[in-house]
Amino acid sequence: MTDIRVAVEVVSSPTLSYTYLGTRRPTIYCVTLTNTGPDATAGTVVKPRIRIESPLDAPVADEWVGNPRPLPPPSKLHPEPITWDRIRLPASPRVLGQLNEQVNAEIVTEFVTEDNEVVASDRQPLLLLAANAWTDDRDHHGALGAFVVPNSPALVPILRRAREILLEATGDSSTGAYQGRPETGMPRVRQIAHAVYESIREIGIDYSNPEGSLRDGQKIRSPRAILEQNAGTCLDTSVLYASCLSAAGVAPVIFLVAGHAFSGYYTWHMRPQARFFEDGTLTDPNAIGEMWKANVVQSVETTTLCRRSPPVGFEEACEQNHNYLRNEDNSMESMLDIGQVKRLGYHAPPEPGAAPVEEVDDDVAWPVPDPADDLGAVEFEFFEAVAVDVDDSEDRRTPPRVRQWQNSLLDLSARNQLLKVKAKSPRFMEF
Repeated sequence: MTDIRVAVEVVSSPTLSYTYLGTRRPTIYCVTLTNTGPDATAGTVVKPRIRIESPLDAPVADEWVGNPRPLPPPSKLHPEPITWDRIRLPASPRVLGQLNEQVNAEIVTEFVTEDNEVVASDRQPLLLLAANAWTDDRDHHGALGAFVVPNSPALVPILRRAREILLEATGDSSTGAYQGRPETGMPRVRQIAHAVYESIREIGIDYSNPEGSLRDGQKIRSPRAILEQNAGTCLDTSVLYASCLSAAGVAPVIFLVAGHAFSGYYTWHMRPQARFFEDGTLTDPNAIGEMWKANVVQSVETTTLCRRSPPVGFEEACEQNHNYLRNEDNSMESMLDIGQVKRLGYHAPPEPGAAPVEEVDDDVAWPVPDPADDLGAVEFEFFEAVAVDVDDSEDRRTPPRVRQWQNSLLDLSARNQLLKVKAKSPRFMEF
């Protein structure tokens, strides 16, 4: 056979987790092949086959085989790459759901001829996360919301005590949030959030230094594990408080800043339009700050739920993170809308020894009223996101690395190293 030489490029996600499976997003976005061999190789039919190799006994996913395609003529000036996308590698929930530690795997891509001869190959690293771990993977940033489990039986005593606190403080033990008009409903939402906070704080959880980091991957305790171990990190307590808020009918959010996380909630049933969120996550620090200033969201520091002397009350916890919300040190990264994240298909991992009742009902605790009926709705002006209409045929001719670079330019958060957005600027930067 004529000597076949090709350049291979694979664009893939760096991680794979049980929590991702419900989103049905691809692990491999596309593979591209460019003919760099002699002219005689033009027309040779090849096809890709992709698999995940790992040290695990059971296969992580089924192998995928693409449609055969002929190699275009080689050209140094005007190369014509072939791209395969819509690649589906159905991963095994059983395998990923039983992982207790992260596992290093590889995405193996091979291009074969009609005679099944391998003419090119590529290997990309893939980190298989422990079922109860989360990492700040840009492709699955919203996966943190999977660990918010309002239907966990472990929350029952916390919510019972919260209702007792509400009854003692207000004479009303109900946890019906977002009822009536804003002038009466918003204070009630705050009372519920306050009672939930105090109910958790009374438990006396000890703060625990996390193993790992937000960047490299960190295990998250379920509400049941937090109560059994009587310990929690900032991620643990953020998820616990968000879970309890959701169970009490209050729509939670989680804020992520450099090296830290804390929770919060929507003060009323008004939210910015979905177009401001990417995958349930708002990454524009200025927009997040504007929402806070307009009293759309209220932040709550959750490490203060842990045992301290003197104890930190709810009002103080609400004041602690204003420097982040003002983005004074440029460390604000994102805000997760837990309701939107859940609807995208991120769901909690199985918990060993627990009854399988932690499936989240997406219709619970996420009221989205008709705007015409929202008497307290307020219009907010946020920055217009830059929308790019992409022609699919043109996109196929764009090299994958260039597409990745183009996509990264759309991220206006402090995490994007290509942009240095001035935190105090209320508008786009002018050039």
